Amino acid sequence: MRNLRGRSFCAVSKLLSLAGVAVLTASALHAQTNAVYVESNISSPNGNSILGYSNDGFGNLTPLPGSPYLTKGSGWAPKSGTGLAFQQDDDTQIVTNAAGTLMFAVNGRSNTI
Repeated sequence: MRNLRGRSFCAVSKLLSLAGVAVLTASALHAQTNAVYVESNISSPNGNSILGYSNDGFGNLTPLPGSPYLTKGSGWAPKSGTGLAFQQDDDTQIVTNAAGTLMFAVNGRSNTI
C-alpha cells in the first residue's frame, strides 16, 4: 500500500511538472511577436512613418494591420545625388518598451520623437 502511494505521488508530481513546463513554454511562445519595424524617413511635413511587418519565421513579411503608423513628424532624407558624407542614419532609431506596448521613433528633420 505504501509503495502504491509513493508511485501515485511520483506520477502526480511528474504530471504537474510537465503541465508547468507546458504553461511556461506556451507563455514564452506567445510573448514572441516576430514583428519587424522599419522607419520610412520621409522628409515631407508629417510624412514620416513606421512600417510594421509580421515575419513568419522563414523571412516572409506580411504588413501588420494599420501599418504604416504615422509618427506626426518629418524624417531626414538627403536630396537625390547627395554624397554619402551627408547621409544620416535616422531610419534605424526605433525602440520599444519592455512590454512591447509603446514604440519610440526619431523624426530627424522635425527633431521630435
